[in-house]
Amino acid sequence: MITVPLLGDLPAAGLTPEALAQDIRKGLAHFVDDPNVVVRVAATGNRFFVVGNVKLPGAYDLRPDQTFLQALAVAGGFTDFADRGGARIIRRDGSRLNPDYDAIVHGTTPDVRLEPNDTLVVP
Repeated sequence: MITVPLLGDLPAAGLTPEALAQDIRKGLAHFVDDPNVVVRVAATGNRFFVVGNVKLPGAYDLRPDQTFLQALAVAGGFTDFADRGGARIIRRDGSRLNPDYDAIVHGTTPDVRLEPNDTLVVP
């Protein structure tokens, strides 16, 4: 639920930002001529973590459909000492993935989609 002045509480769960904006726009049209409404998701509450030889290790908000390469970009990329071939993703359940950075960059292997609480380890 979100609260909007003039409209009160509105359901937001399960709606895309565009659909929620349309609902708000319709409600506000009773009070304002041609309301301009933009909805942005500031954070999902889901995080992922990057540790090791990246320029900006830390915890980051997980965006929808975020991938291994995108996580590396958010973390500033590899340091000069990184073992690009040794990068791995550790899942919350303890399982491990070993994405092949070079193959992903060259398009011969699909990028790996991150899940909430994944930890990207770059040795």
